[in-house]
Amino acid sequence: MKKLPKFPLIMTVAAFVCFILAFAFLMLFTILPPYMEAMALLIPAVVLGGIALLVYLQVLPERAGDILTALLSVLFVFSSIFYTLFLGVFADLEGTKDIGYYEKLYHRLEDRPGMENFPEVVPESTGEILFFWNPQFLQGAERFQITFTPDARTYEQYQKTLPAVSRWYGVCDAWTGYGSGNADGTMYVFFWDEEYNHPEISYAVLHPDGSVTFSYTRG
Repeated sequence: MKKLPKFPLIMTVAAFVCFILAFAFLMLFTILPPYMEAMALLIPAVVLGGIALLVYLQVLPERAGDILTALLSVLFVFSSIFYTLFLGVFADLEGTKDIGYYEKLYHRLEDRPGMENFPEVVPESTGEILFFWNPQFLQGAERFQITFTPDARTYEQYQKTLPAVSRWYGVCDAWTGYGSGNADGTMYVFFWDEEYNHPEISYAVLHPDGSVTFSYTRG
């Protein structure tokens, strides 16, 4: 009667549980989850399961299976931790222009100065919605921006409410501080900090064509 290889089976189950935890971590804590790349984290469970099967079929001696399982388990622990951290750090570096990520990103950045004045959900628009987000990495700047065309009533509401929440407002050409002041229209600056190493600004622009831009940049 064939005997179940306890140690390889235990380590196979442990490896699968670790895969689920690592996969969940990447899905929850990255903006752009690396679905396909994360599936490589399943390799340890597959390999250890294969060893368990070979021992069960008596193709591989039980002692050899235990030794091989122990050695590979140590290797897989360190490689899986490194690979998970690698994916977590580099998953979002390319940023995104997909408006489907707007709300997730908004809630990730909502504690940034001035972000409370941005639309919390994807706004209704009479035209194309332009959106992009670039993450900050090393000396690169982070930028979160959305441009859309609201209905006339909402546009007029912005004209009335934005001055009250702005630290500065006026025509874009008059803005001389850090940030984009070269667009047409009226600029409403919610926050700015011109610290040399990491300048930061959040603002809105009401364009003459009826469109609106909300932008946050941290250098």
